[in-house]
Amino acid sequence: MKASGERAHMSPSYTRKAGGMPYILIIDDDTNSKKLLSANLEKRGHYTMAVSRLANAVLEEMEENPDLILVSVNLPYRQGEADIERLRSLPGMALTPILVLSADRPDRAWMARWGVESYLLKPFDIRRLLDWLQPWLQAVPPGERPIPQTGVDSRV
Repeated sequence: MKASGERAHMSPSYTRKAGGMPYILIIDDDTNSKKLLSANLEKRGHYTMAVSRLANAVLEEMEENPDLILVSVNLPYRQGEADIERLRSLPGMALTPILVLSADRPDRAWMARWGVESYLLKPFDIRRLLDWLQPWLQAVPPGERPIPQTGVDSRV
């Protein structure tokens, strides 16, 4: 992994669960957001696990590493950052793309420190979110995948 500040944009893993469905881990303390994200992603053929925070029980339930992680960083007590740090320390998770959902625009230094690939500002329209995620979820070899625009502001 490159040193902080040198991290390149990464593409999602080309390895998928059986059936080719991308596996997306959603970490958000808002129950409605989790349900909305999971339902819309699953309706489009993606496998999701949605949790309020990362805990040992969640890690034990995970049969394999996710292809993509969506994290709300506005979690109480900055728990989102702690979850990102913990995920990055797990075997095979150092390069897993992490996309942040946030009410505040994170700065580049913060993104580099936590290995965050991109972010989307809250509130957002679910269609806008799905469009934003699409390049990360396409079954295209990593070297050919387009890099999503960082910092898309979708406030309505």
